[in-house]
Amino acid sequence: MQPNAEWTEEDATTVTVRWWDEGTTQQAPSGTYALVLSDLEGNSDSLTTPFVPQASADAPNITYPLEDSLISDTAPTSTWDAYPGATMYSIYLSDAMSEEEVWSVRGDIPGEAISADYNYDGAALLDELLPGRTYSLFLDTEVLVDYFVSDPRVYIAFYPATIIRFTIYSPNPVIVDVDIGREPYDDGQVLVDRFAAEGVDHRCG
Repeated sequence: MQPNAEWTEEDATTVTVRWWDEGTTQQAPSGTYALVLSDLEGNSDSLTTPFVPQASADAPNITYPLEDSLISDTAPTSTWDAYPGATMYSIYLSDAMSEEEVWSVRGDIPGEAISADYNYDGAALLDELLPGRTYSLFLDTEVLVDYFVSDPRVYIAFYPATIIRFTIYSPNPVIVDVDIGREPYDDGQVLVDRFAAEGVDHRCG
């Protein structure tokens, strides 16, 4: 693998380099990595990382809600299978249509956990999820390999993740989106260019 590199000048004395496999699903190979940083005057510093293992290709498995499921619980408890080596989890719940984040827990769910109650921390935008709406649930897993132990400059971790969509059941028809596009003219008149409405009725189909 020939990694791509992105150099970022953070201030007058600090430069950060990040590299990744862009445009491919192949993982970086396991092994050690040697880095050398040099300036134009010939000064340099080097670092060799500890052994970086191959990350698992398996994503975490969300067991509730299921992908594309219809549920009646407006404050669901999300559950997942235990992920080998997980040190912590993060959850991001968003409205699938507007992409507005409704609730998130960033890194505060311990690695031994296999569930999280919606809004258990009281930080959600909504007390309960809205009937008729579809939501995206993103589960991010941290598998910590080296947290500045082998070298105070080295942090190694993997972040397997899964995203699913689910819908909250509504016993009544619900308008979930209205899209109105308008194109103004120089004379101040307004033309309605687009008017679209989307609704759901779970009693149909």
